[in-house]
Amino acid sequence: MSSLWHHDWSASGVDHADVFAKAVQDHGPTGDQEAETVPWAQQWLSPGPVADRFYWDDADVCLLRGPVGSGKTTANLRKPFRRAIGALRSTRDGVRRYKVVIARATYRQLWQTTIPSWFEIMPRSEGQWSGGRGDPVTHRITFSDQHGDIEFIAEFLAFGETASEIQANVRGVQTTDFLLEEADTVDPILFTTAIGRIDRYPSKSHFRGGEYCEAAYPLAQQSYGQINATYNAPEEGNWILPLEGDVDPDNQDDAKLAEIVREAGITINFYRQPGAFEPGAENMENLGTQYYPRQIAIMKAAGSGHDVDRLVHNKIGYLRTGDPVFEKEFNPRVHVADTELEPWRDRPLLIGLDQGFFGAAVLAQFRRPYQWRFYAELWSKERKSARAFGRDLRDLLSSPRFAGMSVGGAFGDMAGEQGNAAGADNETWNAVVSSIARITIDPQMIGSNRIEPRLNVWRAAMEQFEMGEPGLLICPSMKLTIRGLAAKYVWAEELDKAGNRTTKPKKRGVREADVIDAAGYVMLSEALPDGTVDTGGDEPEASGAVYHDEPQQPWSPTDGI
Repeated sequence: MSSLWHHDWSASGVDHADVFAKAVQDHGPTGDQEAETVPWAQQWLSPGPVADRFYWDDADVCLLRGPVGSGKTTANLRKPFRRAIGALRSTRDGVRRYKVVIARATYRQLWQTTIPSWFEIMPRSEGQWSGGRGDPVTHRITFSDQHGDIEFIAEFLAFGETASEIQANVRGVQTTDFLLEEADTVDPILFTTAIGRIDRYPSKSHFRGGEYCEAAYPLAQQSYGQINATYNAPEEGNWILPLEGDVDPDNQDDAKLAEIVREAGITINFYRQPGAFEPGAENMENLGTQYYPRQIAIMKAAGSGHDVDRLVHNKIGYLRTGDPVFEKEFNPRVHVADTELEPWRDRPLLIGLDQGFFGAAVLAQFRRPYQWRFYAELWSKERKSARAFGRDLRDLLSSPRFAGMSVGGAFGDMAGEQGNAAGADNETWNAVVSSIARITIDPQMIGSNRIEPRLNVWRAAMEQFEMGEPGLLICPSMKLTIRGLAAKYVWAEELDKAGNRTTKPKKRGVREADVIDAAGYVMLSEALPDGTVDTGGDEPEASGAVYHDEPQQPWSPTDGI
C-alpha cells in the first residue's frame, strides 16, 4: 500500500471537518487546494499488511513485533508524520502542532542506530536541528498540506538505565506521542511513566475555541496521544508479553501491570509480523532471498544460534547471559512436556527448597528406576519473609491440582544462601516454612552443600532414558526453571578464599538459580553425590501422612518458633 505524507481522513479514521467547516470557509485553505510541494516528501511502500495496520492505528498503545529486517523501525519512525497530519488544528490559528519523543536508554544508542535511521527518512538539513552527541537533540520542521500548516517536533531523549534515572528523565516530558525501539529491553517503569506524559502537547487551550474557530472540540476529541513500540521477539518471562495478551505470565507483577493498564481504559493493540520463512513475511522486496540464510549463518558462526528463533523466526525464546551450565544436556524438546503434567496419584509429592529472602520451591515426583517429573515452581521477584513464603507454599499444595496428595519429603539448603545465615538461622527458616506450610523440611546433607552433587543429579536425570521415556520431564508451566536450564543458569568466574580463580554457576541475583538449586536438593533425596541411583528397594506408597523415611508429624507453632 502506498502512502504519501498527506492527510487521508478515511484511512486514519479521523474526521475533523465538521468542527472546522465554517473556519475553513472563512480562513482557508480549502480541501480542494493542491498540497504544497515539500522537497523531502517521499512515497513510501509499507513493508507489508501487518506493518501497515500498525502505521494507521491510533490506539493508545501500539506494539509491533517482528524479525530483523522486517521494516519495523521505518514504519515506527514514519508514523509520527502521519500522526502529525491527523492532529487537531488549533482553534487559535488553525495550525496542527505535534511532538514525538523518540527514546533510547543512552545517547550512544540514539546516535549509533536511531538517529541514522531517522536521517534516512528526514534529512538533517530540513527544518531546524539543535543539539549534539551526548545531549538531548530536537528536530523542528514546519510544512503544509491542503488542510493547512503543521508544526512538527521530534525530541530524541536518553532516559537512562535505572528506575531512578528513568523517572527523573521522563517525569517532566510534555509530548503528544512517545516512540520506543527495542521496547522489550527497557524497564517497565519507562512504559508506565511514559503513559502519563503523552497527550500533554500542545496545551488543551488550543482546542477550546479561539480566533480561528469559536467552537470548541468535544472533550472526547481533544485526547490525542500514543505510545508506539517496536521490538524483536522477547524472551520468555519478559514484561511486555502480558501487554501482547499472554494470559499465563510467569511473573504476577507483569500480569498486574497489564491488568492495571487495561482497567484504566488504555487500549493496547499488538501486531505480530510473520517470521522470516512464514507465508507473508514482510519487507522481502527490500532484502533479497539470501538475507535471512546469511543472518542465520552469521549467528551460528558467532555462537549465537540460540537467537535464530527470536530474531529470524519471530518466536519467543531466551536471551543468554553467559554459557549455560547444562548446555550439552538440556534439550527442551525432550525434557519439557508438550502439555501440563498431571501428578501420579499412586505416590507422594517431593519438595525441594532453597531458603532465603528470595526463597524458591519445586514440586516433583520420582519413580524407579529413574524417572523424575517436575510439576510446579514457587518463587518471588521481591524479598519475602519465611512466613509469607510458607503461606504461598501451603496455598500451592492446597490448589486443586495437588489437593489431597501427601508429601513424602521436603529437602532444603543445609546452609543459608546469604553466606552468613547458616546453622540456627537456616533451621529457623526451615522451621517457619515447615510450620506454616504444614510439612517437615529436612536440610539436604548429601554432598555437604557442595555444588557438584547438585549438578551431577541434574545431568544424570537429563541423560537418562528408560524404555524410551526421558529420566526428566518438566511441566511447561515451570517457566523460570526452563529459562534457567536453557539460558540463565550460567558459568561465572569467582575468586575463592585463597585467591584462586574458579568457575561456578552464577548465583547472586539469578532467580533461575534458586529454583534449579531447590530441584537439586530434592533430587539428591533419591541419588548419591555422583548422580547415580540405588535402583533396589521398595518405593513408598502414597498415604495421607506427611513423612520422609519414617512417618513424621508436621511442625507446629509451639515447636520453639
